Amino acid sequence: MYNKSVYKSRFNQSHNMRYPVFTSQKTNNDDYPSINAEMAKRTIRRILASHQNNPTTKSDSPLSGADKEAWWDYIKTNHPDNYNLAEKYYDKKQDPNLRGQCVISDLTINEYFEIYGLPRVATKDGVIYVNDKPVRRYVGNEKYRFLRNVFYKAHDDKNFYSWKKNQFYICQNNRCAWCKKKCQLKDTQVDHIKPLLFFGDNCAENLVIACKKCNFNKSAHTKGWNDGRNQSKENQKPAWIKNNTYDNLMNKALVDAEAKVISKEQEDKIDRITVKLEEILF
Repeated sequence: MYNKSVYKSRFNQSHNMRYPVFTSQKTNNDDYPSINAEMAKRTIRRILASHQNNPTTKSDSPLSGADKEAWWDYIKTNHPDNYNLAEKYYDKKQDPNLRGQCVISDLTINEYFEIYGLPRVATKDGVIYVNDKPVRRYVGNEKYRFLRNVFYKAHDDKNFYSWKKNQFYICQNNRCAWCKKKCQLKDTQVDHIKPLLFFGDNCAENLVIACKKCNFNKSAHTKGWNDGRNQSKENQKPAWIKNNTYDNLMNKALVDAEAKVISKEQEDKIDRITVKLEEILF
């Protein structure tokens, strides 16, 4: 027999109906009856019934490209309590707090958040929405894909590597721009101070050398990466970093890479059109 008062405490009011609330605390299996996967899913679907026709949350998972990076950055920056849940969801790990072996992959990320009473976050047309309200703009998938392709294409240019060596050894004295720890060049990456995702430029003035750990942690954050790591200030190049006399070489490498990427995209477009014409004519 389960305790009726404890059982009732597991339920809360939402959207004019009662639904199970699952906490991260360990509970006694005898406190309330288990809920199977189908029952859990049906309950969550009913909770979200009023949102099904909303275009901003209709296809919120899985996300891809710039949408996913923008969404993920917003979660980490503005809703850190959601981060572990989101990470668990995308890793497809089963949540032990979902009774009855409910598999995470059966739910969308916002349905998963809804169980915990957390904000629903979605992306559409270069805008992040939280609970259906627009909160932040980003460059959008096509533009972001293009900028990233240009940046990675520039890695093949010898001027890119010349700039990187001079930046690391001379301008930054073998140190990461953010944590200031000494490291090896092979353990570093070129990092955009202002992220491309949020309208940062592909130019030498917006680049520094960071260790892999800092570059990963910084991700697409637009604030908190500056002198003194002030979390409320926009990203800025640290004042201790010297000016790089090879900046013109890096900018040339980026310009040349952009021309190559544009040329490649045009060739691919012509190839696609040619294939379609051949299908029509022959």
